[in-house]
Amino acid sequence: MSDLEDLDWLAFRYVVGELDAAETQAFESQLEDDQHAREAVARAHSLARCIVAAESDRRANLRGSAAARGWSRWHEVAAAAVSLAA
Repeated sequence: MSDLEDLDWLAFRYVVGELDAAETQAFESQLEDDQHAREAVARAHSLARCIVAAESDRRANLRGSAAARGWSRWHEVAAAAVSLAA
């Protein structure tokens, strides 16, 4: 993994609340001075929103909503994941 990929993963874990208190504090200190870290948080936040939206659509589809809507949301999630990996 490259440094930017590591930073994206750390930012994602931060956004979804998977860091412990010490890791959170260290990352928040990094955010004060590191523009790349702040940009990684923005990307992670966008990805997390797509995942939540896709999960919401998936649940709606299970209740009989239009399957096409769920399919398009999954494309958004896949595109966001690919952009993070790039």
